Amino acid sequence: MLTRLKTNQYFLIAILLSPFLGYFSGKGIIAYGPLIILMLLVIVLEFLSPQRIALKDWGAVLAWLPYVGLASYYYVSYPLDGRYLTTHLLAIITLPMITLSILCIQNKSNGARYSIFLYRSIRLFLFMQFIICLGQISTYTLGIGLPINEEYRDYFMITGTFYNPNDLGAVTLLIAFIFTGIERQFSLKRQGVIWSLIIILLLMSGSRSALLATAVLFMLTRGFNIKSILLYSLILLFFIISYNVFFSDTESGVFFRFVYRLESLVNILKSGVGIDNSMGLRLDSYLHFIKNINSLGVGSGRLNDYYQYADTAQFKTELMFQNPHSLIVEIGYWLGWPGLLTFALATLYLLQYSSKKLAVILIVGISSLIPSSVLGNLIYFLLLQLCLFSSKDIRIVLET
Repeated sequence: MLTRLKTNQYFLIAILLSPFLGYFSGKGIIAYGPLIILMLLVIVLEFLSPQRIALKDWGAVLAWLPYVGLASYYYVSYPLDGRYLTTHLLAIITLPMITLSILCIQNKSNGARYSIFLYRSIRLFLFMQFIICLGQISTYTLGIGLPINEEYRDYFMITGTFYNPNDLGAVTLLIAFIFTGIERQFSLKRQGVIWSLIIILLLMSGSRSALLATAVLFMLTRGFNIKSILLYSLILLFFIISYNVFFSDTESGVFFRFVYRLESLVNILKSGVGIDNSMGLRLDSYLHFIKNINSLGVGSGRLNDYYQYADTAQFKTELMFQNPHSLIVEIGYWLGWPGLLTFALATLYLLQYSSKKLAVILIVGISSLIPSSVLGNLIYFLLLQLCLFSSKDIRIVLET
């Protein structure tokens, strides 16, 4: 029998599986049909069930409605590339349903059952991304393997099921944060499996920000003592030796990219973001947004078209006013002040469910700066909400 709890769990799992179904089938109906059907079942069962969620929890669901209504209206008025049924629209309308499902699963499960559900879901997603990434490496190195993004073939980028490797890095960072809240309930062996997959995927993605943020998060949630410092030092030494032995003289383009990204991260830490053109451009763009925030108005109303705000920009505008590389900046440019306020209303309401509010804000903020855009990334918004509903029993230095 399909219970209310199982339906909500299957709905979230369907979201996690949607990029894999889309990657292998190339069909939107196959990728997103199951989650749409399950979403409708969640709504029906919620109203038929004699047990309703608490009024406070309904407030969390309804808090999304102003943003969903505004963003849906803007999108339908000027759909991206003239297409209405896209992941961008789906990522908007599913926001309150994701909140409803998470609350239902938490309320109908004890802490251990909820943690087990999260662990299994995270492990499945990470392992499947790992297999696909290995298949893409095989394509680059052997000529036989899984499909790669042809646009990035010359750059030897490993993207997993995503369009860009930065998307893979961002969602992996969010998963790392979510896992810190439940890992102590599992054996060291199971913890090691998840952390190994996280580290490997971050290295494959080449996202320097995600890799650095995850490393800091990992150390902060462990605490410092002589034993742990010695262990981390040995792990770092292992990676340095492995690099010198296996990758320093490699002629493989895909492995050379891994090495280059790590070396560039070290150089940035030594000399600052100014030596990196990409990070420098992003910083200029963010400062421009802050300086001109009072002129946002009601936004451009068109996704990927924010050039009306580029008049006084003192940097190259071709990229940053199409893909701002920031969730907040993009919402501001697209929906203006109404979008920023309604999105902030919903996220701040959900933030009350977390006991580590500062940590959530920092991790979500960093992760949203990594991809060129997350507005069409349904997985990102699922993981963002799981971060906002993070467990209250996590021990972390940044706890408030």
